[in-house]
Amino acid sequence: MIRSRRHAGLLAALVLATFAVLVGCATPDEGRSLGPNHPHTQAGDIAVRSVMLVASPDNQDASLVMTLVNQGSESDVLQAVRVGRLDRPDAGQQVPVSVNVPAGGAVNVGSPGQPAVVLRDIGRLAQPGEFVDVELLFGTAGEAAVSSILHPATGFYASYAPSPLPSPSPTPPTPLPTGSVGPTPSPTSAPTPSPTEPATESPTASPTGTGTPS
Repeated sequence: MIRSRRHAGLLAALVLATFAVLVGCATPDEGRSLGPNHPHTQAGDIAVRSVMLVASPDNQDASLVMTLVNQGSESDVLQAVRVGRLDRPDAGQQVPVSVNVPAGGAVNVGSPGQPAVVLRDIGRLAQPGEFVDVELLFGTAGEAAVSSILHPATGFYASYAPSPLPSPSPTPPTPLPTGSVGPTPSPTSAPTPSPTEPATESPTASPTGTGTPS
């Protein structure tokens, strides 16, 4: 009886050990989505993890937040981001970017101190709670596509919201240079002189005391 219990205990331990080895040897599937809120995708050697869109407080712009992991031996560059929806084809946009992903390294796009990708006027495309189709265009790895929810700038997501664009400051008037001449007065026409009457010659007096020639 005791020997049977020992055999049963050894068998259970062997099963648990085998299971642990199998789990430890498993590799995660980088292309597998972990849910609609923070999906994953893959493009060549670039693993794209935890993609999310965070709207600005006024819901007009959005930050693209994700982690790019380069599993290859050469660096790659994220060159552009496209966003759109099938039901709103005229509201999509493509934003040129330049995010270098070093070989064997990772970049946390949208995190403090990391490269930022801001999508302006996304309010024309979607509102918080709606899905947005996101395409990533890499120089070497090609394209990767994923759908992500646009999150409001509240709670956990507030720190990832994009900063609003600065308001343009009014342009001050340009002062006149020192010593500049003011407006030139209009020329005043000189009065035209009236015509002068010609002088009348006085009659010449006839000579007096003229004698008669003899």
